Amino acid sequence: MADFDFDAVVVGAGAVGLACGYALSQRGLTTAVLEQGPIIGEGVSARNSEVIHGGLYYPTGSLKARLCVQGRRALYAFLDSHKVAYDRCGKLVVATSEEELGRLDAILEQARANDVEGMDRLTRAQALDADTPGEGWTCFGDSGLTRGPALDNAPWLGAWAPGGREAVQPRGFGVLLKAGTQIVMQVHYNLLAGTGPDASSTLLRLAPADRAMTSVETMLLPAPVELPCRPDHADGPLCDRDAAVADVAARFGADGATANLLHLLCGQEIVPGNTQSCTRTITQPTTIRAVAGHMHLLGRAITIKVNPGTPRERTVLDIPLWNFDDQGARPIKPVHLHMFDKVEVTCRHVQWLRDRLPAFAGQPDKYVVWGDGTTDEMCLGILQVTHP
Repeated sequence: MADFDFDAVVVGAGAVGLACGYALSQRGLTTAVLEQGPIIGEGVSARNSEVIHGGLYYPTGSLKARLCVQGRRALYAFLDSHKVAYDRCGKLVVATSEEELGRLDAILEQARANDVEGMDRLTRAQALDADTPGEGWTCFGDSGLTRGPALDNAPWLGAWAPGGREAVQPRGFGVLLKAGTQIVMQVHYNLLAGTGPDASSTLLRLAPADRAMTSVETMLLPAPVELPCRPDHADGPLCDRDAAVADVAARFGADGATANLLHLLCGQEIVPGNTQSCTRTITQPTTIRAVAGHMHLLGRAITIKVNPGTPRERTVLDIPLWNFDDQGARPIKPVHLHMFDKVEVTCRHVQWLRDRLPAFAGQPDKYVVWGDGTTDEMCLGILQVTHP
């Protein structure tokens, strides 16, 4: 066996051993890396998390912080030069409660002090956008930015549906936008007429914030939809309610659970029928200034009443013949409500419209529940309100 003369010997051909051997050889040293196993990197190196650490958390000025940042940059350069594939997906540090928000600031400050590049503070909207290929992100129901629907004070600047027009608040009323506020535009697409480039846009009229202004909020009044199949069309697989709810959940994920959750919100049992209602209790003094309703293609009528069934009953919205192409908000004479007053939304849907509307061509009857699709249904009252 021939003799070999080495300048350096490294014991162990794991990630660290190979890196040391490579570094020594780059310095012109004849180096041997010894490994007792049949293949390299089968020990601890084969049981790593496959993460290239950023260096956010290590104490500033420590050797660990410096080597982590320098090593990360060197590793990416090595991978690029040797055409080794990797996924530079970034790192997202998330606060899961209000109490953790201050900790985010501390982590960001320490990362910048450690010379970690590319650091920025993101809102949930920016994080969703960055994590989704292309522009924007897919969501159903609301924007996907909240853990649940904000019904008493929905974070809406405005809404448009077929028939809607420009909404201009009276002088002295508006929605206050603080400096740095991010605006998200959510678009519901109807592809019944085919696909094409998105030309959606919006226009906001802004007024200086130094003038006195009463803040306008949006209150949402959803009600269940429980529209059974017609008796002579009830042989389809989706005429079973459980199957229909499962179908909505399969198409829209977590938002498919709304059909059942609305009964909990409204405190009522599931009762199939053309007409469904939901009554909500006002939790603070409120003034209604505009109203609107929202249903889909099987909607027939919608009403909103305050204090129903009492001497103080008053109807603030009454659409006896629903027109899907006329869903604009309607300003009304201010209606003042006290704490514990009631507001009720009632919707009527009919299955026979399936026989007349092109959107349902070739589709059999199904048990219709709340869902985001155009051929699903909704029952939603919308109030624009102010508070003293």
